[in-house]
Amino acid sequence: MPLRPVGLVMVAGFLMAGCSELGSLSSLAPTGGDSGSRTPAAATATPTEEATPAEIFACDLISVADVQSISPFTTPFAGADPEVTACRYRATVDPPPPRQPGVLLKVYDYVTPEAALAGVRAERDNLNYDHPQAATPLAGLGDEAYQYGELPIKEDRIVVSAASGRYFASAVLTGEYNDARGPDIGYAAKVAAGAQLLRLVFSKLP
Repeated sequence: MPLRPVGLVMVAGFLMAGCSELGSLSSLAPTGGDSGSRTPAAATATPTEEATPAEIFACDLISVADVQSISPFTTPFAGADPEVTACRYRATVDPPPPRQPGVLLKVYDYVTPEAALAGVRAERDNLNYDHPQAATPLAGLGDEAYQYGELPIKEDRIVVSAASGRYFASAVLTGEYNDARGPDIGYAAKVAAGAQLLRLVFSKLP
């Protein structure tokens, strides 16, 4: 599967983005990669080298049908759009927030399990620095996982992130919340779907 070299995890302000700007959430995971290239990353690093995480192209790993089979939303999904460090799955219609449903998925190869754990913990610490108690441990997903959401300024959005072996992945689910035009899709349903999506991601990796 295609990989793209990337830099260090940059996560501060992740949950502060506007509901209609799901694509801007690419700051969650390592940035700095060339969005036009997908150069395979080295599978191992020597003891004197620092392992460099590489993006696994999520649009090639997880299909729209995969997302639709897990989605908690009433609006079906229509396509997947590659972004600089993520894949954005879009719905068949585009209502204004907070109804606008969306899924953003990122997957990274951190070369070693230790580096993947460090990555998911760095995300936790950065988010907790700005929003104390924002991160809640999530049992039964990978080697270590967290859920984020229910902040007063962003009630329609949740994030689930996890490390499993050498891999780090995160899923963002946004929309269909607190609106009279249809049933609300609440926090628990989105977290459950996000966790199931990451389990599928890890099951597809070597």
